[in-house]
Amino acid sequence: MHIKAIQRLLRLRELEEEQSRRRLEAATRQLSQIELAMESAVQRQVQSRENFLAAVTENDVQRRVGSILDMGQGVQHQRHIEPTLRAIEIEVVSQRAEFLSKRTYRQQVETLIANARQRADADTTRRAQQMLDDWYGRRTRPKNAKAKLS
Repeated sequence: MHIKAIQRLLRLRELEEEQSRRRLEAATRQLSQIELAMESAVQRQVQSRENFLAAVTENDVQRRVGSILDMGQGVQHQRHIEPTLRAIEIEVVSQRAEFLSKRTYRQQVETLIANARQRADADTTRRAQQMLDDWYGRRTRPKNAKAKLS
């Protein structure tokens, strides 16, 4: 394969890798946001339980009822978030695998380019040595020819 064609392929692989990296970053950001929402729902439940216990000790019926309602809303919110969280976790794993695959493809093309350059350098060195050998051979022939004539 010609080195220019391989370099175009490398550029394409770099672009694919960059796009894949950006999709992975977006999925990771989305996962972080959903995790924060889940943490908030859990924290709401914890706070509601603490409020409920405080209301029991203070014998505050309204606060107990409000705390129970808050706990229920926290549980509902958590149940609503869980499927989304699982789906995004799966998406992040998928995007990570795709990104690593694209990186591997790019690295393979870089290896091809390095090998092609090494072959081209070796060919250049071989041709230069062949030219030098030919020049030296032409330079020494006339002396040998004169010596044979004498």
